[in-house]
Amino acid sequence: MAEFSFSLLFLLLAQFLKTLSQRNTSIEPNCLTTRDITRVKISDYISLFENCTTMVFVQDKFCWGTDSSTKGPIILLLFDTTISLVTGEMLQKQLSIARRRNPSQHCWATITILPETAGSSQRVKDFSFMNLPAFIDNTWRSHYFILITRFINEWPFLPLYDFNNIGLTELILVDVTIENISLLRFQYYNIYHKRNPGISRMHNREALYNMSCKPPDCFNQVVQLGVNISRQGKYFWTMEGTRYLSKAILFDLVDKISVHSSLYSRHAYQHIAEVTSFNQFLAILILQDVFTHGFSVKTPYHYLNHMLQLQRFRSRGFGFVMFDVEKYSFVSCHGVGQNSGMLDSLSSPFDRTIWISMCVAFFAVVLIIIAVHGGYISDALLFVWGTSFENAVSLSFLETRFRLKGYGILGIYTVVIVWSILVGTITTNWYKTLFTMEMIVPMVYKSPWTVLMDVEGIRILLPFSFVLGSALDRKPHDYFRFKYFYLGILRHCQRMRDSHTENNYNDRKTAIDLIKRLAPHFWINGTFSRQGDVNDPPYDKSALRDYPIQPIEYNELDSYGVVKNLKTCDKVALMDTKENIEAITNFLNDQQHQVRYVKGDGDSYFTDRRSKYRGWAIPPTRSSYVEERLKTFTSSGIMSHWKSVYYMWKPRKLLGYYANWTGPIGEAISQLDFSSKVTTGFYVYGIGATISTLVMLVEIVKHKHYLKYIFCLDYLEANFEKVISKLSRYVQ
Repeated sequence: MAEFSFSLLFLLLAQFLKTLSQRNTSIEPNCLTTRDITRVKISDYISLFENCTTMVFVQDKFCWGTDSSTKGPIILLLFDTTISLVTGEMLQKQLSIARRRNPSQHCWATITILPETAGSSQRVKDFSFMNLPAFIDNTWRSHYFILITRFINEWPFLPLYDFNNIGLTELILVDVTIENISLLRFQYYNIYHKRNPGISRMHNREALYNMSCKPPDCFNQVVQLGVNISRQGKYFWTMEGTRYLSKAILFDLVDKISVHSSLYSRHAYQHIAEVTSFNQFLAILILQDVFTHGFSVKTPYHYLNHMLQLQRFRSRGFGFVMFDVEKYSFVSCHGVGQNSGMLDSLSSPFDRTIWISMCVAFFAVVLIIIAVHGGYISDALLFVWGTSFENAVSLSFLETRFRLKGYGILGIYTVVIVWSILVGTITTNWYKTLFTMEMIVPMVYKSPWTVLMDVEGIRILLPFSFVLGSALDRKPHDYFRFKYFYLGILRHCQRMRDSHTENNYNDRKTAIDLIKRLAPHFWINGTFSRQGDVNDPPYDKSALRDYPIQPIEYNELDSYGVVKNLKTCDKVALMDTKENIEAITNFLNDQQHQVRYVKGDGDSYFTDRRSKYRGWAIPPTRSSYVEERLKTFTSSGIMSHWKSVYYMWKPRKLLGYYANWTGPIGEAISQLDFSSKVTTGFYVYGIGATISTLVMLVEIVKHKHYLKYIFCLDYLEANFEKVISKLSRYVQ
């Protein structure tokens, strides 16, 4: 209801002003004093922004005279610093969604005709009044702030505060004391004036650009001037973390990659990579031209920050350039042997459906032969088994029995031929081909876990950077490291507890349990009480030893026992980014041959069931030089190339780094040990030879002692019930 009232208020106010302008009536008829001071037609400057949403702030009892504007959606508001019922946020919400059919791109125009006297307050001189709630926010683009004043020469222009107060707003000053002519005359404020006299490519600029133009062409000239001035912001960027790199070191690094330097080569970039972090390395590449030709180190306007996750990006007015999607994995050796055995290797060429179909078809053919032939089951089984494995089987016993009974043998021939071709030839050779192709491929292992936090008694090892990110560039005291880590875990659990999405009941249940066990450590007498922030006490690492989530760090001595804990193959898993886990898994499997480590996909409990997009937060800047460079680097693949080169020169300090591990000893395809399918191949050969030998012995015994064999079978068939009863009495 409130939104409807404000919308209705704006419509009524606009209609009221339109009616006043059509009747050429004035708001204040007695305006001799105002007209004596104001020599320009204010309505001409308002008409300049006729395609913009125009807001005019005036003093009480301001006189328009007969020159009131007849163009543009004008909102007339009284300027009062003590109380205001209309705020800039309210105007943005209501008017930004209004339907328009303007011929040009939408823009905002704030025109202020403020009450002022000689020697105005400092708050007006340093432009901080532009941040008052009554005005549009300075992070909105295409926003023109027109200041109509008669003391323009008294403005000192303090550049130290300009950008914080002005932001993306384009400031235009109009002097009402100049003579009224047919041209519009005003001054455009250059926010990038007189910043660093030492910049070689950018000379000192005036603070105000004087403009004189005819009304039809003025707006286009203002837009073009704003674009040209905004391009000067290229030299007012610097990178985050320059306090850790002195000015001399920074310029020395940039000197080595300058095209005019004799050291310009691959080795120069490699030297930069060795002494900087990855974020600093990328920042130097992005701002290479800026650093080479000079920039403002003392008071820069804009900072290129480190990469961050989109979930943590909440800054108002900032842009975001995405680089990649950060994925997580885990590694463990628990329960790996239970998922990979000889039976899996033998059955891997075909899936479960094919094996079931073959078994059904096998017994169907056996039943057909028994039903038609009327002989013994063993004869049918041996016959079908022999034809299935490409063995030469005689049909004499079938032909003899069929001729004795006077049956035709065409039907049984058809069944035998179809079975021999489809199963005995095609399927058998297909299986052997697939199995032989997979023999040289190392055995594929699968983790028994898909969700770590649902495993009872699980212990998860997480690096400090997993929770803290790059927030702590310098290693703090152990007490603060563990406190901030567990505080991040606690807040994440609280978010999971309070979230009510589909299929997250188990996650919320886990979060409640983790909070109950962790929250008491942040109470008054807990491990991480507020008294520790002042006293800086030593941290007792055994305080949370039984907690399911343990922080770790990769170091030379493995002081956190990462390898020791993983080697036990208990319910322990190491979780990190997918790239790190892949390198760690290769190192562990190459060094430990007794156990097999398997990596799995990251747990959804820690990823909030959402992809974690990473990128750069771009501060609100018009014609952002850094944003254009970042988009070019990411879209063309240059950024990915430099990332690979950087970590080739400066590998990540993981477990393999401190063990002086340079990679696997042999290629993965040549590591044919007892874990590969070669071993299974030998087993298959042995099993097949054994079965063939047994079948041959059965055939020999059967044909050699045929009469005894028939007599035993007939005796068992005739006295089956007697034998069963004797056996039952013997058992009892």
